Formats: sequence, structure tokens, C-alpha cells
Amino acid sequence: MTTNVDSKALNEVSERYDLDGAAVIRDVVSQPWLDRLAEGTDRLMSGSGADRDFSRPGEGRFFGDLFAYKRIPEYRAFIFESGIARLVADIMGANTVRFFYDQPLVKEPGTPKRTPWHIDSAYWPCAGWQVMSVWVPLDVATPETGMVSYVKGSHKWDAFYPMENWSDNSDGTADGLRDEDMSPGENPGSGASAKQPRTLADIREHPEHYEFATWDVKPGDVVIHHMHTIHGAPGNRSQTQRRRAIAFRFFGDDARWDDSRPHFMRRLRRNAPDLPYPDHKTGDLITSDVFPVLWSRNAA
Repeated sequence: MTTNVDSKALNEVSERYDLDGAAVIRDVVSQPWLDRLAEGTDRLMSGSGADRDFSRPGEGRFFGDLFAYKRIPEYRAFIFESGIARLVADIMGANTVRFFYDQPLVKEPGTPKRTPWHIDSAYWPCAGWQVMSVWVPLDVATPETGMVSYVKGSHKWDAFYPMENWSDNSDGTADGLRDEDMSPGENPGSGASAKQPRTLADIREHPEHYEFATWDVKPGDVVIHHMHTIHGAPGNRSQTQRRRAIAFRFFGDDARWDDSRPHFMRRLRRNAPDLPYPDHKTGDLITSDVFPVLWSRNAA
């Protein structure tokens, strides 16, 4: 996969990730892997119906899927063979890296639908600190085409935010939850104030209260973010440029199962009973083969 990232650059990325909750790594995915991922993504989209879309009919296409690596061999090869897990381990300081799931997210040209401000952990059945996403762009991504922005430092706010409904034309969010699955209210968390209440609504309405991290990225770059980092993205205003990307999610050493609140895997369990579901109780370290080990320091 990867071009070797020298130790100095890796340390800088790790420090930025710890400080801001998100960071960019340049020129890390080789062209052959990008070609394979793009081929798999286009094939996945061509075989999927409107139930995978979050945009209104006639307003472009905002496509998403989950656990596509179960069906797309190019994704599976990248996850298991590219070396991405070692990079994740080095940044998180983990001794073992397990794969959580993949989520292709594509905004075709002329798609105004934005990705709402949210935190991933609101949708996920896990707790812990070492849980990371790696966002792999397959096209040039800029603010015009829908590049993601991250609220700096929000992963350390000690706040929990509710799920946001992404979809205009179905009953779910990007992770497939229905309205009745969603948690009410917004928790401003510790350190909130009248000037900066630190709610998702305040981020939408008063961005001047916050600092953001965002980048122009090209194929080969990756963006990493913590599961508690608030992030969102505009629609794709370009009439010619696609914005294809895949988010790969990973667990480190301290990830624990949390079935105490609604999460997207409950919905999958209802609607896709053939998809494996871990035999864990809330508080258990995540050790299930449903989330396979990709890299272990003891085996390296």
C-alpha cells in the first residue's frame, strides 16, 4: 500500500491527531491500490439501488454503504494486505489492530446534500480511546466537492452528541438508523459556556466560535480522525468532479463493546441477519472474530 512514512513525519502526524482529533498524511496509498479501490467502488455503486442513497431523487447522488468488504474483494484486499493496519497501530500506539468496518461515501457532481455535523461514536457500539477512522479519497477533494471538516480538539470535550439524520429519502441515517433509534437532546459537555456551548446546533449556527481542520486532498493522501471528533462536509457543488472516498474504521487495544444505547449494528442485525454479530456484553474488550485482527505487535 503504503509509501513508508518516516519516523519524523509519523511523530508529527501522531501529535496532530492527538491535539486536534484529525490529521492528514500525504502520499501514502499507492496508485495500484487506488485503482483497485476505485474499481470496486464503481462496481458496488452500479449494483446498488436508491436505498443506498441519502440525497433526494433528482439532486445528484450521495451514496453510502456498510461492510462492503464482505462483497467487494478489492476492499478486503486493501484492508488485509495493504499495510494500513500497521500505520494505524503506530499512530494510535496500539499493540493490536482489529478491523471494525468500511463505509464508502460518494457525492456525485451536483449533489447539494451535506454531511451533517456529527460524532461517529454516537452511532457505534463501542467505547475506548483507540478507535480511529482512515478516510481514503479516490478523487481530488476540496471544499467545493465536499471535503470533510473537523472541529479541532472536539474529541477531548468529554461530551456526547446525539445521532443526526443524514437521509432525506429514507428512514435512516448514514449508518442505517431509524428515527426511533436516535437519542434525544444535546449534551454540551464539560467546559461549555454561554459564549461557546459546544453543541452541534452552535457549530452549525456560530462557526466563528470554533477552529476547524480541513485540507485539499488528492488520491494517495489519507485523513485520519478520532471517533469522538465532530466532523461534517458540504455538498458537492462541482458539476464535473466526483468525490469518492472510503472510510475504514479500526479498533485498538482498549476498545470495548457498548450495547447500552442505540447503534447502527442493531439495525443491521434486524435487516441483515446473516451479517455476523459479536457475542459480547457491554464492557467486554472487543475480541470477537467478527472484527478480525489485522496486525499485532507480538506477531510483527
